[in-house]
Amino acid sequence: MKLLESLSCKNQDDIYQTLNASTVLLDFCDNEQCFSMLTAPEPLSRLIDICCGGSDHNRQNLPYALNLLSTIINQFAEAAGSKN
Repeated sequence: MKLLESLSCKNQDDIYQTLNASTVLLDFCDNEQCFSMLTAPEPLSRLIDICCGGSDHNRQNLPYALNLLSTIINQFAEAAGSKN
């Protein structure tokens, strides 16, 4: 959750914290155990809140949060496609 908060409006001035959190969270998407932790209801809900919270308050971090959400959605789509 702390990594997700680094992509929220709570971190408005430390781009290095944003970049580090983004890198780690994207790496989580490549690990099945970490991916399941990231997509648990609470963290996923927080990520969606960050992405939908308005760009004025989170201008620095929003592209990174949206990229993470997009990656997660693509992972789900690939998993669903491989089951069919």
